Amino acid sequence: MNLYYMLDADRVPVPCDLATWLGWMETADRTVKKTNLGDVIDVSTVFLGLNHNFGGVGLPLLFETMVFRYPSREGRLCAQYPTWAAAVAGHAEVVRHLRAEERVDVGL
Repeated sequence: MNLYYMLDADRVPVPCDLATWLGWMETADRTVKKTNLGDVIDVSTVFLGLNHNFGGVGLPLLFETMVFRYPSREGRLCAQYPTWAAAVAGHAEVVRHLRAEERVDVGL
């Protein structure tokens, strides 16, 4: 199981060694998507570059969506994903869920 990954030009994760990974991480734009939901919530999905599938079964988990609620800026992990496409879809799902939650909170 490889630990270090970088993205190629097509946003496909490719395994690499530590030295290559460190150099790539210095300048890489790892942002997949960011969404602001008013003054109190930000949703951020990024490429981690490190395999977070610690069990080692299945695909490497290389992308992560977090929800940040203000004013505490406390992060809540929502999900991790193996591919850019799954991360984009997962980000959209989290945003849809939060927007639906917001409508319920204001009585819509």
